[in-house]
Amino acid sequence: MGSFSLAMVLSVMIYLGAGWYAGRKVRNLDDYFVAGRNAPTFLILGTLIASFMSTNGFIGEAGMSYRGHGPLIIIMTAVNCMGYVVGALFFGRYLRRSQELTVPAFFGARFQSQRIQTLAGLSIVVGLSGYLLAVTWGVALIITQVTDLSEPIAIILVWISYMLFTLYSGSKGVILTDTLMFILFTTAAVVALSFLVSLNGGWFASIEALAVFEAKPDVIAWHGVLGPETRWDTPGEAILWALILGVAWGIVVAVSPWQSSRYLIARSEHVVIRSACGAAIIMLLLYLVTTFCAAIINL
Repeated sequence: MGSFSLAMVLSVMIYLGAGWYAGRKVRNLDDYFVAGRNAPTFLILGTLIASFMSTNGFIGEAGMSYRGHGPLIIIMTAVNCMGYVVGALFFGRYLRRSQELTVPAFFGARFQSQRIQTLAGLSIVVGLSGYLLAVTWGVALIITQVTDLSEPIAIILVWISYMLFTLYSGSKGVILTDTLMFILFTTAAVVALSFLVSLNGGWFASIEALAVFEAKPDVIAWHGVLGPETRWDTPGEAILWALILGVAWGIVVAVSPWQSSRYLIARSEHVVIRSACGAAIIMLLLYLVTTFCAAIINL
């Protein structure tokens, strides 16, 4: 078994172990659905970031940064991160105040309508199913690249892994494993950045090399690489793309159940606001790290 395979097996075992540990502490519906409404700021922050920084960040957007569009990813993320603060202030704290177990239940109580609650539930199932399919396929793609497993087997293994601890431990297991993932990939990103910068002679040498990198001119310019081989011909088109997607993703992190449901688990409304502000700051810093890592790999 290679080092990559061993690392993945150990990771899965750790997550399953954490889920099993958390599941043993589930005593009632409050524990299962909202972790007893007692999660501190760090756990809410960890689950917010981990649930967002999945394969879309480490494969899709990292790939765009490698191709020379890192600055646009940073601009998009800066706008996007404001959604955490706005969402917590104008939606998340009221969600927490409602004392409901789920987001559909919140909408049902808010509008006194079973139909609204059902519609909210169906929209969540459809939306999150698409998200989980994308994430599952992304993780399976990585597994097939570093192991001899076929894609169907990898997809099944990934699905079984997260379904086991999620169904058994509920929200307690989710926030714990999410936070472990957050710590793991943040540490890995910082270590990778340090290694790559050191490999290329330090910060100033790395930035200078990227600034004059002939294969991808403007790789660290504010608008990134432009031209017929990209989606944008002018800086205006590029910045417009980043701003539109930034606003769209900002709305997603502000009100989508995929993110906002984490606030139901928070210990208090203060925790909701603190974790949202922390997530906005750390998310932007993490994207700065990952995009620079992806760009510097070109050297």
